[in-house]
Amino acid sequence: MFLLYVLLTASLCHGQFQTTAQSTTASPSLALATCNSTLCKWSSMSCSSNLDCECFSLTNTVNGTISGICAVADLSCTSMIRCNSDNITCSIAQTICVNSTRCQQPVCYPMALASIQICPPNRITTLIPTVTNATTSSNLPTLATTRPTSTTTTSRTMWSPNGITVAGIGNGSWGSAMNELNYPRNVAIDSHQNLIIADSGNGRIQKYFTSNGTIITLLSNVGVYHVFIDQYDNIYYDDYSSVQKLSSGGLIVTKTTVAGDNRTQGNKTNQLNQPQGLYIDRFGTVYVSDSQNHRVMKWYVNASEGIVVAGSNGDGSASNQLSYPHSIFVDEVNEVGAIYICDFMNARIQKWLPGAQLGITVAGGNGIGGGLNQLFYPVSIILDPITRIMYLADYGNNRIVKWLPNAKQGQIIAGGNGQSARANEFFRPQGIKFDSNWNLFVTDWANNRIQKFLFNVSSC
Repeated sequence: MFLLYVLLTASLCHGQFQTTAQSTTASPSLALATCNSTLCKWSSMSCSSNLDCECFSLTNTVNGTISGICAVADLSCTSMIRCNSDNITCSIAQTICVNSTRCQQPVCYPMALASIQICPPNRITTLIPTVTNATTSSNLPTLATTRPTSTTTTSRTMWSPNGITVAGIGNGSWGSAMNELNYPRNVAIDSHQNLIIADSGNGRIQKYFTSNGTIITLLSNVGVYHVFIDQYDNIYYDDYSSVQKLSSGGLIVTKTTVAGDNRTQGNKTNQLNQPQGLYIDRFGTVYVSDSQNHRVMKWYVNASEGIVVAGSNGDGSASNQLSYPHSIFVDEVNEVGAIYICDFMNARIQKWLPGAQLGITVAGGNGIGGGLNQLFYPVSIILDPITRIMYLADYGNNRIVKWLPNAKQGQIIAGGNGQSARANEFFRPQGIKFDSNWNLFVTDWANNRIQKFLFNVSSC
């Protein structure tokens, strides 16, 4: 695999170790993120500082105070159940009936995806009513907008502190022109150093040729979250319910389903529900982070069903559980088959050994926050399998972190200076990759761009 080769060669330089129930109102134990639905815009910024959230109006008020909830926006309509005939109640536990203009009917929305922790309120709180009997937002962390205070020196000498925009406009603007991006989620790099970008907001996969600056659309009108390149330059991507493989030859691509069902979401072993991370090993085995099912699955080549290799014990923070897992990385060199998982809602990285029933926390796990010993929704991971150094995209803290094995805290290597479209800042970074020269590429999601941070060869 090309990426594995890059990591092996680069480690010579980096090897130093330094059941059903009625649900009509919000549960008192769950703090919902609320909003004034009469003032809602499409933008999530009308309700939450998390751009993945938007405002859904309720079909019935809770204690007469709430007109809407802020919740994760990109759940597909096929994955949600219609409200009961009264358009007020739901027959699914821990859901709440909301009006969905996209689904064009009242649907039962899972309250876990409308909590204050996943959709933190804006700092401007005039549009956010109080939820009676719910935990107040002042007791919960908010998304970091400033660099955390610490006496620990951060590791900034290996990469330039300023990024170079290599895809997208660079000033935070989004668009659908060939040279524009719309909330890109991930980037991959092939053996020729070309960039493959999951341009999620535009529903397309873009290829940027680094040799001459040409940009082409490989696939359009698709739901795409993540992209992955195997050792033969085949492109894989995940959508709402499956993993698809694109052939590498020519401009006319062949698409094949290699995991999940491309028609139906679900929790059976032949199904996926909102996969949020991919890894394909040297044998073509597909590992996929099945986010809504809180598990990681492994699919052998031509298999009709997957095998659970981590989680699948419900949404939770116990060692045998995951909570909306995102990006994954599989060790193929040292602890062969060990899976490193961005345990998104638990703000930790879990290492899951082959055949293990429990995961081991190897980074974070100290609650959601901006401290160097904390993570705030980790979304992407790269592991150097020789040194076991991890590189993490810390989404909520707008930073990229390097985490040494057995370390109690990480080191900031990019970002961490606040939230904007400036060259040394991010606005919700997601995917990360290294090229053959160990330059760092970051998918700066809410800035609609890909940033390149040059590696300082003198740091070796």
